[in-house]
Amino acid sequence: MSLYAAAVAQLDAVAARIGLDPGLHQRLRQPQRSLIVSVPTPMDDGRLRVFTGYRVQHNLTLGPTKGGIRYHPAVDLDDVSALAMLMTWKCALMGLPYGGAKGGVRCDPSAMSPGELERMTRRFTSEIVGIIGADKDIPAPDLGTNEQVMAWMMDTYSMQRGLTVPGVVTSKPVLLGGSLGRTEATGRGVSVIAAEVARDIGLPLQGARVAVQEYGVPSDDLVEALGARGADVTRVPVYRWALPEDVEPLKRAVIAIAEGEVEVAMFTTGVQVVHLQQVAREMGMLPAVEEGLRRMVVASIGPTTSGELRRHGVRVDIEASHPKIGYLTREAAGRAGDLLRTRRAR
Repeated sequence: MSLYAAAVAQLDAVAARIGLDPGLHQRLRQPQRSLIVSVPTPMDDGRLRVFTGYRVQHNLTLGPTKGGIRYHPAVDLDDVSALAMLMTWKCALMGLPYGGAKGGVRCDPSAMSPGELERMTRRFTSEIVGIIGADKDIPAPDLGTNEQVMAWMMDTYSMQRGLTVPGVVTSKPVLLGGSLGRTEATGRGVSVIAAEVARDIGLPLQGARVAVQEYGVPSDDLVEALGARGADVTRVPVYRWALPEDVEPLKRAVIAIAEGEVEVAMFTTGVQVVHLQQVAREMGMLPAVEEGLRRMVVASIGPTTSGELRRHGVRVDIEASHPKIGYLTREAAGRAGDLLRTRRAR
């Protein structure tokens, strides 16, 4: 089930339970406005790449919409529509005078330079400038974006308006009118929720062992807040951008690929093969790894990752029909066996 289908199913269940008016129910099942834009971006090597961007406004009844901008290879209209719907519920439940929105660009920010990210952000902002604004729709950071991206968006919007408009985005740098404590707010909020859940299930946080999965960036504020409540916190980093401090798992992967112990490799971002090749080179095993990858079945989560893999000399055998880990896993499992048998029969 897709994220959007799951969000609609949740709405349908609640609508039936509370006896929601059928007309209102149908109105809330789909976004009020969806925009898909092309984002042509000059790259550092002189190429022009055209990314796809989205901005979805689910409901404007309570006020201007609000919601994050994410940069990720799996961004699509289905996901941002679902997340915009969920933002509507969050704002309404908290009594905030906002509707829900979401947006993003399908790209791999880990494989882009700061200059490329800035140029893409500014062009994306120019493409959606007609539907955003402090009284229309207010973007915020999300997966793959940060206060720097918000600063670029604010600056681009302000230039087109001819005056400084700090209210067009949230979570911008404090120097540009951002809020004190915004950076720490998410981690502290998660710690509050964890404490409430622990209380409900009768689990004292004092002395409890807690694992915090850090996906791409450290969760210092969450770790600190949980520690202040007496929890024994262990970090579980899941790297995406910088080479991880602990490269032992990568070293084991290099050896396994070089020695033919692995038959299928799944990549969800181009940076993974960059790190694999970097560690293999440092171990003096890059040729063996390259040969091992040629023997294996290589599966990619989507076209952006596939392009990065090919750029680094890796053949892509399977590309997920939908850029989601579930599709990638299911389709790799279903097709890899036949591909391997065919390859061995040659």
